Amino acid sequence: MFRIVLSGFALDVQQENCYCAGWAEVTQLRRLFTIFFALVLLVGIQGVVPAQKPALQQQAQKQEQTVYITKTGKKYHRAGCRYLSHSKIPISLKEAKANGYTPCSVCRPAQ
Repeated sequence: MFRIVLSGFALDVQQENCYCAGWAEVTQLRRLFTIFFALVLLVGIQGVVPAQKPALQQQAQKQEQTVYITKTGKKYHRAGCRYLSHSKIPISLKEAKANGYTPCSVCRPAQ
């Protein structure tokens, strides 16, 4: 079986039988294909695009984040900051702010 398409008409040839699809059938198949393709794209895009979190949840997550302070400094840091070589005390971001700590300008932790 093979298909020949000329000027919008499709001709399916199978052994000795021939079937010619007219414009109406070709147009209908194109519409069905377009609808199917649009649905596949919509479902695919919804699966790929992450849902955005509400602003309150994002703020709550930032407040629960762990940062690190030192014994003598007044800055809070990320885990890999070079200023944490001598002491590294874990503390929540909320507690660090409440105790007057400010973010390190080198590692730039969450604010």
